[in-house]
Amino acid sequence: MEIEELKATFGKLQSHSAVSVIIGLETEVSKIESIVKSAVKLHNVQDLYLVTGDYDILIKAVFPNYDEFEYFLVNELGKIPGILKSKTMLILSQRKENGEEAGV
Repeated sequence: MEIEELKATFGKLQSHSAVSVIIGLETEVSKIESIVKSAVKLHNVQDLYLVTGDYDILIKAVFPNYDEFEYFLVNELGKIPGILKSKTMLILSQRKENGEEAGV
């Protein structure tokens, strides 16, 4: 993607009210269960998966705006003991969910 395309895409994202993300968590393995118990209680978390690979946990979360997203990262998820590293990916568009194609 060219810089102008990225700017246009990000501009479209900012105009939508909801912010949807996928967050990959690298954790202390001995604390996975306590991290899961804490994370599933967070109201913005829609889905949580234990996975193999680069991350131990994947979270899908939705926020009404970027301020709520920032608050979640810093004051909720960021305070759970045992999380070593996180990587957040913004969802640009949804093409399929729950086995059903989404409007493109």
